[in-house]
Amino acid sequence: MDENSFSNQNKVAPVKSELSNAAEQMQVTLAPHSFSTFDLALAQSKLVAEM
Repeated sequence: MDENSFSNQNKVAPVKSELSNAAEQMQVTLAPHSFSTFDLALAQSKLVAEM
């Protein structure tokens, strides 16, 4: 099992990548024993912050 240690602190580290061909229906191959999340926007929106 891979794990971090004091001598190798980044053996297990997050990897961020973009989903270039996102569509309404899609198939994605994930690495075994991985923790994966998908953040998908339902519609294009403009974010506005008020102060």
